[in-house]
Amino acid sequence: MINQLTNTESKVAPYEFTTVTVVPGCSNIMRAYIQILDIPGLIEGAKMGKGRGREVLSVAKGADLLVIMD
Repeated sequence: MINQLTNTESKVAPYEFTTVTVVPGCSNIMRAYIQILDIPGLIEGAKMGKGRGREVLSVAKGADLLVIMD
């Protein structure tokens, strides 16, 4: 989705945890600049920092909207 909405190229593959870092993108929608972030999936123990969990949770907490795609 981020690749379709922005000029960013986030890696896409048919396996879990393809995204390993936060990938930012920006789109101009109806004259409003919207920042879209592709973030890694969360794993058990994320709140303790496992799998870059603290970084991912910090980004998610600061968001105005979350879209969770499976």
